[in-house]
Amino acid sequence: FLSTLFIAILVTWRHRENIHRLLNGTENRFKA
Repeated sequence: FLSTLFIAILVTWRHRENIHRLLNGTENRFKA
């Protein structure tokens, strides 16, 4: 469980800027 949680946090941390752009509607990769 700990390793899964760590990976989830790491992914979120590395992609925080992409998520921020997605929320702003400027990142449309996941909507295509």
